[in-house]
Amino acid sequence: MAKVYIIAGTPGVGKSTSGKFFLPPTIAILNHDNLQLYFKQKSVIDYEELSNLKANEFILR
Repeated sequence: MAKVYIIAGTPGVGKSTSGKFFLPPTIAILNHDNLQLYFKQKSVIDYEELSNLKANEFILR
């Protein structure tokens, strides 16, 4: 069975920066903020919607 690790907390607490240190090194990490930034920098008009779709695909895999 698949395991899901959720790192939650208030904005600015360091989830994205230090969260990886609490997970096994073989775990793929989904960072929604990075997805949005990537698509925004590519000038994708609906970057928020596209990043949501990509995040959902990642989760389903």
